[in-house]
Amino acid sequence: MPDIAALVRSLDGMAQKQQLVRRGARDLDLTRAVKQGDVIRARQGWYTTLPEWDPRVRAVRVGGRLTGISAVIALGGWVLDEHPLHVSLPTNASRSRSQWDRHKPIAASNTRGVIRHWDPPDVSDHGTTMAVGLTDALIRVVVDEPLEVAVAALDWATHTRMLDLFDFEALLLKLPTNRRYIGRWVDPECESLPESLARTRLRMRGHSVRGQVPLRTGERIDLVVDECVAIETDGEQFHLASFERDRRKDAEIAIAGLHGLRPSARMVFHEWPLVELAVETAVAIRRPGLRFGIQGFASRLDATSALTQPCAELASRKTLNFRRHPRWGRGGGEYERHRAVDLRVSEPIKVDIWSDVQCPWCYIGKRKFEAAAAQFDGDVEVEYHSFELAPDTPVDFDGSPADYLAHRKGLPADQVQQMLVRVTDIAKSVGLDYDYDHVHQTNTVKAHELIHYAKSKGRQLDMKERLFAAYFVDGRHIGRIEDLADLAAEIGLDRDEVVRVLTDETFLAAVKDDVAQAEAYGIQGVPFFVFDGRYGVSGAQDPATFANVLEQVNSEKQKEAVQ
Repeated sequence: MPDIAALVRSLDGMAQKQQLVRRGARDLDLTRAVKQGDVIRARQGWYTTLPEWDPRVRAVRVGGRLTGISAVIALGGWVLDEHPLHVSLPTNASRSRSQWDRHKPIAASNTRGVIRHWDPPDVSDHGTTMAVGLTDALIRVVVDEPLEVAVAALDWATHTRMLDLFDFEALLLKLPTNRRYIGRWVDPECESLPESLARTRLRMRGHSVRGQVPLRTGERIDLVVDECVAIETDGEQFHLASFERDRRKDAEIAIAGLHGLRPSARMVFHEWPLVELAVETAVAIRRPGLRFGIQGFASRLDATSALTQPCAELASRKTLNFRRHPRWGRGGGEYERHRAVDLRVSEPIKVDIWSDVQCPWCYIGKRKFEAAAAQFDGDVEVEYHSFELAPDTPVDFDGSPADYLAHRKGLPADQVQQMLVRVTDIAKSVGLDYDYDHVHQTNTVKAHELIHYAKSKGRQLDMKERLFAAYFVDGRHIGRIEDLADLAAEIGLDRDEVVRVLTDETFLAAVKDDVAQAEAYGIQGVPFFVFDGRYGVSGAQDPATFANVLEQVNSEKQKEAVQ
């Protein structure tokens, strides 16, 4: 006699009758297992070993699967308070039942507490028997929930790496156009729900807010508001045993020239007006001329109006007394000399860009940035830095990019193909003809070494462009030394010398320095643009965003030159 409970548990705790029958179960076995309490009949033809109150069981009982905020909660996401049960149903679903009683049609019972969503096949085909896929659930959250709830869910998903940069960009593309702005509100560095809620609420009031800002000790401040107030959002479970350490951190916050506030998580959750009043009072004392509220929100260029969140370790802020990282500019002595002289209005704006030559968004972002720079009334100096998205990839990967992504992310091949089609369409919109049918997935460390070699010859930008085009458009291999030497020769570099420096790994240390610098800055994904050591912009943003940052930096430099 088969162990029905063991069979159901092997199917993640929920199984349809036909699945069990295929494994040797008979009707008599199923009936006996239900009577003995080994399993629960969640719905006609569905059996589970999970408790009846479990939201996943209740969703199946209704006739569908968890979606939206309910699916995020089931995965352990950052969610405050109780929410109705969100259930995804196929478009042809019928006979919905009460979440509490499988015998009661939902129309005849109290429908409060259940929100049903009839989803198309592209949603129905993904996820598990009890919940839709994470991306589909998060899309539902963005569409249905208030901004702070949606931002918290996305903060959690990106912080825990359940959603990487590629997945996040793909998610934004799936959103209705009028919802894609949420990408500017998400911070993968955010470490908790109270921190996320506080950041979003303060930004909605028009404050400039930066997260996870480093102190001289290496510790990080949860939030810095308007460059003058530091907020540590304490949860009792994390801070009860660290009283002395927290007090020392408060001292370091004061040394950094900040007004420190330490609201508890409970205060952020349930006494927010008090926290908000404390923050705005402190800001008013420290910066009496600063305006905030809806007018300030609409008029200021900072993290609230564009993805220009200032990078904590990138600027020597007078208020925070930050220091430029000692490795900044290694191999780029010319930039160090620029920074050593007095700023002049005519001095070019330096833009440092971290990217990988097999990152599709990096090539797209390059074109969008170039469009902004072409319209900017001033000089822009660009330097590229190395970032390896997949350093463990073999040089001669046996398969296509679609195979690689499907294996690496555990996604169905058809879903990966859809993602590549969307990326290809976006690339086409900026004049790039991606040809994924002929792309060679490979390891890019040698390509990064070649870019550093080209930089030493004054040809870094030409080499970067040639490598991008070779990989995405021409179907060339960019992982092998001989192939890279051919590409270098095409732009006029000495082929034999390229073979020698790549074989000897002459520029490998420079690549590692770039990667280490990215780590020090907290860069988790590319492309990442650093404007004049002041502001960081993440992702392939629209040209208008890049243009706004260039204008902002130029304005600041003009004021500094006058002073």
